Amino acid sequence: MVARIEVRNPNEKIIYHFGESKVETTTGDEEVNLGSTSLPKFTQEKGNATSLKTVTNVNNELIEDRIGSKILHQFTSKKLKVKMNVKTRVGIGVAGMKIGLLGAEVLCGGVTLKETESGEMPRCVMKILQW
Repeated sequence: MVARIEVRNPNEKIIYHFGESKVETTTGDEEVNLGSTSLPKFTQEKGNATSLKTVTNVNNELIEDRIGSKILHQFTSKKLKVKMNVKTRVGIGVAGMKIGLLGAEVLCGGVTLKETESGEMPRCVMKILQW
């Protein structure tokens, strides 16, 4: 599966530093695994947008016929909803100072393939300092 993650920084004073990220993709109520990958660390400059390409695949994954048929039907009808879970570390840079890296988790999903083709963006939630 190929997907793009767009990271935006509308702030004109803060730079964001992201550590290496682990991306996991799933689909369906049964959370069927569509694969995982890693993204290299990067810096998000002020007032910038960065597009990251993710490529995941899964081999030899056994799923029930009922679930496989359901996923195939949703894919062909473009009603398939893919969820992405990104685990990373994020820090900030302000006035030339770099401030630590904290663990962060970004959860995205909630839109169908058809909706993304028409420009709809997935809904994402970022969790930092959750305990």
